[in-house]
Amino acid sequence: LVIFTTMQLFNYSSTTIAYVRASYGTWNKLITGGNSTDDTQDNTQYLYDISSTLDHLNNTVQKYYSIVDTSVGRYFWVSDDNGIIQPITLTTNTYSSSVRDCLLGSATSNCKVITETFNCTKENPVNGIPLNNTRSFFDKLIKMKIDFKIKNVVVLDSRNLCYIWSVSSLYDFSARGGRIKLSHSASYNVCDDDLSYWFVSPFEDRILLSGVILITSCTSLFLITKSFYNNIRLYLDYKKRVVCRDSSISYWESLPFKKKILFLFPFLDVWHIIIVFGDICNVTSSIYSIQLDLGMISDSDGYRFFSGMGCMAVWIYMVRYLEYNHKYYGLIATLKRGAPGVLRFTVGAAPVFIGYALFGVIFFGADTEMFDGLDNACATLFSLVNGDSVLDVFDTLYDSDPVVSRLYLYTYVGLFIFAVINIFVAIIEESFRSVQKETKDEDIKQGIEQPENENEMTDNPEIIKLSQKEIQEELQTMIVEAQKRFLLQLEAKMNEM
Repeated sequence: LVIFTTMQLFNYSSTTIAYVRASYGTWNKLITGGNSTDDTQDNTQYLYDISSTLDHLNNTVQKYYSIVDTSVGRYFWVSDDNGIIQPITLTTNTYSSSVRDCLLGSATSNCKVITETFNCTKENPVNGIPLNNTRSFFDKLIKMKIDFKIKNVVVLDSRNLCYIWSVSSLYDFSARGGRIKLSHSASYNVCDDDLSYWFVSPFEDRILLSGVILITSCTSLFLITKSFYNNIRLYLDYKKRVVCRDSSISYWESLPFKKKILFLFPFLDVWHIIIVFGDICNVTSSIYSIQLDLGMISDSDGYRFFSGMGCMAVWIYMVRYLEYNHKYYGLIATLKRGAPGVLRFTVGAAPVFIGYALFGVIFFGADTEMFDGLDNACATLFSLVNGDSVLDVFDTLYDSDPVVSRLYLYTYVGLFIFAVINIFVAIIEESFRSVQKETKDEDIKQGIEQPENENEMTDNPEIIKLSQKEIQEELQTMIVEAQKRFLLQLEAKMNEM
């Protein structure tokens, strides 16, 4: 499953990701009039007057009708069954009365949102906007959006591929403030021409690979479910033994629900939860991929999310097989040991962090996008505590208020970088040293500590070569002792409850 999911990601990356990224840059630059000079998705602009907004809308419509002849790419207009080109559409959301009248209360009963859709042609690119009374239109405007579809034919890896792009440009005036926020979005799906059967799709290899992943993931889910069932049976069997040993049927029933749940934990395997999550993601991504390659759905973040999470989960699950060698299992063992302490300390430090973030939103949010909302403020402070863009944050906030910004940043940096981060490191370091000591003591106790080189192995008289039968007997004894220790630990926990 690890191999198949990795192959799927590399296949998608080599055939689609570069093309999609370049297409996003094309729509940003060529269609929506963005300032991007590369293939990034920096797709936000601001328009400050009526004439520039109308000019931008007119240019976008004109570029749509000329892209087939002027673009270096191979584009075609999308037509209906009668061969009529689908026009670009303009959807407007406006108030029935001006915003000023609504706020003053003179037209409160008539302040309704009206949604209208118009077809924009090459001859009438701003259809739906009254050019003789644009002032009144923009007084009522909330937002407007233009949408169009266009077909693109490309050659990737010696295959002729066809995509239909759905592009939208949003003119958002809901925040008012004297400017319109312009942004765009784009999605694509495979052309449905000649895709009646999977074996004529240009992605037949990817469809086959998705089918293999789907079958393998379903098989893994079945086996993990079976393992869950066996663990539950073991749990129920031991619960009966506890009841019988105490010679009281009501003993188990008298335990609080919380203690019963805690008693269940030793029979649960976290690795099973990880692989179940990965299998579910892989099943979902495989279904997404098959539908996408057959042109049944448009590309979305859903496919990339489930595909990436599924592949990540199965790779993480590989760490489980290192559990039998303590030298390579140090990371997981340290995290298990240190997780409770880290979690408790995080809960204690979180209110301080949120307090700084909320102050930044209130005081600096109007001056910089770094603190425009709680999400941006938390991201800025988290980057700052990790040493990213420290000088940029200091310079940006200095323009807002030199005294408050310096006091705010000095106290935050001093508290979190010099104290909080170091305490986190100390907790993890203590857990790591504890795991190392436990591992070494266990190796010495079981007599499995190996010499550092072969010369020590041959020269050391204490090393005795055991026969195969003696080794099997020793292993069997170790297994029995481990089972006894496990039962004793469970009984001790029950007695503590």
